[in-house]
Amino acid sequence: MVGPERLYLAHALQLTEAQVKVWFQNRRIKWRKHHLEVTQQRLAVLQRHRPEDREDI
Repeated sequence: MVGPERLYLAHALQLTEAQVKVWFQNRRIKWRKHHLEVTQQRLAVLQRHRPEDREDI
């Protein structure tokens, strides 16, 4: 969110522009952390369910 949008939102919510900026920064960090956790969980599931290396194949 940049300039005029941030100013408009800050005014509408009766916050400072800095507060709005920090809120969005925190939200992005939270999203990235969640996305990383989900990705790691998916990889763990895939690794558990992959066929083991077998010599008879």
